Amino acid sequence: MVDFHYIPHHAKDGLIVRNGNFDFHQTLTEAMAKRKLDLHAVITVANKLDSAGFSNVRERVLKMPIGGWHDEPELKEIGEFFRSAMKEAIPEIGMRAIQENIGWSWEQMIVSGGMAKGELESSIPDIFYIVHRY
Repeated sequence: MVDFHYIPHHAKDGLIVRNGNFDFHQTLTEAMAKRKLDLHAVITVANKLDSAGFSNVRERVLKMPIGGWHDEPELKEIGEFFRSAMKEAIPEIGMRAIQENIGWSWEQMIVSGGMAKGELESSIPDIFYIVHRY
């Protein structure tokens, strides 16, 4: 199983990047929690698999670049592809959940989604997501 944790981090120091993308996903996390869905579940999979009786559970944590800033050509290409995919998915990925569970208007979604997309379109260097592989 492979999944990413949507929290953006700086490559140099690993600190969380608090921007429009982060804010949008925090709102989506709140909306999904009201549906009893946990967008942070990826960070607890290893413990849950172990508790369920699986043995020899291994987790590998990787850094996935957002955008084409990485020096390695393969990671640069992956980063560009991922940024393009995220730009197309926001705000559509959570619009209904946010509207139904938090009560946001269409206009609020467009503003929040626009801010998140703007962060992805800008040339913010050295940002990555954490990918968990089990």
